[in-house]
Amino acid sequence: MKRFQGACRQWARAGAEAIVLAGRSQGRILYAADSLRAIAPEIKTLAIPTDVTVQGQVNELFRKATAQFGRVDVVIHAAGVLGPIANLGDTP
Repeated sequence: MKRFQGACRQWARAGAEAIVLAGRSQGRILYAADSLRAIAPEIKTLAIPTDVTVQGQVNELFRKATAQFGRVDVVIHAAGVLGPIANLGDTP
């Protein structure tokens, strides 16, 4: 979680307009959103509980993010899921 929050803080400091936070624990992602607003009060955040091992939840994450902000520019994946190992472009 610390690496996830660290990456988000760097984006907030760099002037990101909005950050979408996704994780299995609603409490943790809400805490991260609050800490981002402490760094950059103008930043928009959207916290969406998501299990990245469930395709439907990932689809819903992107649907909500694009509905709220129009697009997704950067994705930082910090989930500790080990699945089939392949090149990123070759995975579903």
